[in-house]
Amino acid sequence: MIISMLTPLLILTFATFVAISVIAIIRFFVRRSGKQKLYENGVTIGENGIEYWGFLFAGIRKKPFCEIRSVQLLPYFKVVINAFFFRYGLSTRRIPFNPFGHIVIIRLKHPNPIEYLFFTPTNALAFVEQLKSCIERSSNSPP
Repeated sequence: MIISMLTPLLILTFATFVAISVIAIIRFFVRRSGKQKLYENGVTIGENGIEYWGFLFAGIRKKPFCEIRSVQLLPYFKVVINAFFFRYGLSTRRIPFNPFGHIVIIRLKHPNPIEYLFFTPTNALAFVEQLKSCIERSSNSPP
């Protein structure tokens, strides 16, 4: 009788232990790989372009500055309203939940299967300004 009552508790304890262990291992490898900033912000600006996590964190995607058409910074509620009316089309990139903050919208040039990317970096305004200057600098430099 007591053993049958303890079995669900043991299963729950084991599942919790496994979940915490997996999270700790993932965090260790993220720190070890030097991608901590990418993990925290969702996007980083590199020398030749931006880096961001792929769909369901399946690898790191890179887009050169020459493939970026525009960068915008909008309040969360405006992005959600626009997405509700399919202004951004259908995308595998979901809009990050940040109801009191701003969303960085990066529009890519065609032919890309995904036209818009949505991010919520720590300092969104500084990120947008830095990205715009990098795009401008790369478009003015000779090929």
